[in-house]
Amino acid sequence: TLLSALAASTERVGLIATASTTYNHPYTLARAFASLDHLSGGRAGWNIVTTANAAAAANFGYPNHPDPDHRYRRADEFLQVALQLWDSWEDDAVVADPVSGIFADASKIHAIEHAGRHFRVKGPLNTPRSPQGRPVIFQAGDSDHGREFAARADDVERRPVDLDASRDAEHPVGIDDLDLHAIALEPADALGDQVPSHARHPVHALEVQHDGADGALLL
Repeated sequence: TLLSALAASTERVGLIATASTTYNHPYTLARAFASLDHLSGGRAGWNIVTTANAAAAANFGYPNHPDPDHRYRRADEFLQVALQLWDSWEDDAVVADPVSGIFADASKIHAIEHAGRHFRVKGPLNTPRSPQGRPVIFQAGDSDHGREFAARADDVERRPVDLDASRDAEHPVGIDDLDLHAIALEPADALGDQVPSHARHPVHALEVQHDGADGALLL
């Protein structure tokens, strides 16, 4: 809800939401991110987490919190289901013909018929393909499981900045000096060599705009 409201009041900021694969379902989450991408004109991103806080289980009616192996196996399948759902509408499926009254070409909307260990999802998504096709994928975990999952899933290469070490440098960098600006979603051909070589679908990548007015946003 907050990011949807911010989508209407910003133009150049990437809207990146953190959402757990342990305590969500891929169909509802895929629909939510598709809607955000529509509302923002193609600026949605998903920061995938598996929820490390064991106390979260009680809030969803579960007696125990899953162990990391289980959480990341579920995350793998969760992401694959979401990707299939976002691809269940072809790019030109929407006709929107006011004369014939046809909204979409049914032959270009496909069930996914997913049946896996954690999820059974028929599909298709009940939301048309969004401007990006799907959100840009992030993964924030730094555990061994998290890094392995990020290598398979991430669209974005993370490069941590050691602010403590920078204080000893000739030109130290402080947190106030970083002056982060808009993270804009740009076509890959506009970024050239900046597109991470490991990106699964290098159609979109993140570029930090140093002359923007909006701030980078991560929720």
